[in-house]
Amino acid sequence: MIRIAVVDDVCEVCTQLEKYLLQLSDKYNQEIEVEPFYSGKSICDALKKHDSYDLIFLDIELDQISGIDVGKFIRDTLEDELQLLVYISANSQYSLQLHQMHPLDFLIKEIQFSDVDEIFKRFLKLQKKWSDVFEYKYGHDSMMVKVKNIRYLKVENRMITIFLGSFANVGVVKSICKQVQTAAYQGSNHGISATGGFTSHGYSCRNRVSFVN
Repeated sequence: MIRIAVVDDVCEVCTQLEKYLLQLSDKYNQEIEVEPFYSGKSICDALKKHDSYDLIFLDIELDQISGIDVGKFIRDTLEDELQLLVYISANSQYSLQLHQMHPLDFLIKEIQFSDVDEIFKRFLKLQKKWSDVFEYKYGHDSMMVKVKNIRYLKVENRMITIFLGSFANVGVVKSICKQVQTAAYQGSNHGISATGGFTSHGYSCRNRVSFVN
């Protein structure tokens, strides 16, 4: 479960971000819980009670307690240097002030889905929940290949053949089956699809798993 807080005093912004994040939950097959906050005080109170969030989207121009003040509270009072923050603003004039908060990223309103997608992808990489590298066993060696370079996979007699254009490598089903689902999601933007034994809610390589152009 990925817990995400969205902090903005404009209800429509919270709703929009929640909608985007739930779409990304489906896209990357991640379970996400989104909790909206409408003031700096409310998120600070929650953090004081030891509520924890994997990622916080934080508007800068909040009433009374600004997003920058919330960031200082997290970094200085709670002494939490690891909390991932994404600041939100209608302009980019705060870049120097945000430097000491070392945020993961900065979103400019009007917020676009593609921008949230890129930030969430970076978050998954940092959390090691997503990778653009496909790992597999070749004999006794551990091998890696960029997902974008995989043309398709073919399963036969519990062996998976990975086709990479002009040549192919072979790996054991057990060692790479668990990566097929992630690879399918990553490949969805490159015209790759999964068929046969692949299931969206688990891993099944009993029949045939392949990626086709």
